[in-house]
Amino acid sequence: MRCPACGASLDNPVFCSSCRVLLDETPGIDHFRRLGLAPRFALDVEDLEARLIAHSRVLHPDRFIGRSEAERAKSLRSSAALNDAVVTLRDPWKRADYLLVLLGGPTGAAERRTPPAFVSEMLEAREAVEEAKASGDRAKLGELRASFAARQASLLATIAGQFARLESTPREDRAAFDALAREIRTTLNATTYLATLLRESTES
Repeated sequence: MRCPACGASLDNPVFCSSCRVLLDETPGIDHFRRLGLAPRFALDVEDLEARLIAHSRVLHPDRFIGRSEAERAKSLRSSAALNDAVVTLRDPWKRADYLLVLLGGPTGAAERRTPPAFVSEMLEAREAVEEAKASGDRAKLGELRASFAARQASLLATIAGQFARLESTPREDRAAFDALAREIRTTLNATTYLATLLRESTES
């Protein structure tokens, strides 16, 4: 695809890196394409931040002061969409949730299961949090938070491996693809429980 203004090859669907003209966006551009990235879970955060800076230099509304109303509106829309994209992709959980749905996997509302015995384990953990808070045992709360954070990090590592398998599974093998997608959603649901426990164990 080439820039309609200068003919240069385009590396993203939002603006031309050569002449910096803003493009007419195609509806439905996903967060990865917006930043010129492949839709994958594995992501170089430093590269993401560098792309944010590069895009912001072109899209920031301050650059369009005195330009036409259409150009200013396009800049505002593109800047807002860029911020949404980076907020989503920067966070591993949000990135996983977004990518799974983008690839055709189930939403959290459609698939609510968690790994076997996980809910009962979390109910016990919640009771431990409530007991520690009731007794004012800050040391115990600290231990619980550390265990929840470690478990969450472990689950995110599991999710990374699951996505690597999903991304290498041919879309034609729909049964295998759907099974892996459900597996990822199940793990993501578990991280949601842990995020809630982390918040509850931090609140006074």
